[in-house]
Amino acid sequence: MRHKLNSVTAHTGLASVEFAVTLPVMLLLMLTTAEAGRALYSYNTLTKVVRDGARYAADYALDGVQNAVLSDETVRKAKNLVVNGTPFDEGQPLLKGFSSESVTVEILQGNGYDTPHVRVQAVYHFVPLFGNIPNLGSENRLNKGFDLQTSVVMRAL
Repeated sequence: MRHKLNSVTAHTGLASVEFAVTLPVMLLLMLTTAEAGRALYSYNTLTKVVRDGARYAADYALDGVQNAVLSDETVRKAKNLVVNGTPFDEGQPLLKGFSSESVTVEILQGNGYDTPHVRVQAVYHFVPLFGNIPNLGSENRLNKGFDLQTSVVMRAL
């Protein structure tokens, strides 16, 4: 009887099958890691520019010794610094789709603060690269984006 299969011929193509089974899982893990990295990078950028905007507003907020006043120009320049990275009305947003409407600059005085403080808040809607997944069977799309929000409070100088 010659029914013994040669071990080489019995395993022919097994590596290809294993590769075909594990490839989608590995690609999903790689793309998820890349998206998480992009989200962390966007959040880090948002936090840094909000800190810069708060520092700028805090430098120009104090009018005299105790009174804090934010002029419209200071608020506009602080918002531009948060959005564009420069206090002037030029340049592209540092984050795609980020605008000055999602940035607030305000003075905190009283309510537990002995000296005037400046607070700058920003909300950025992060959309992953594969964020708009088509909803099979309807024309609506599933939006997988989420908001990144950060706030910085600094004492008026």
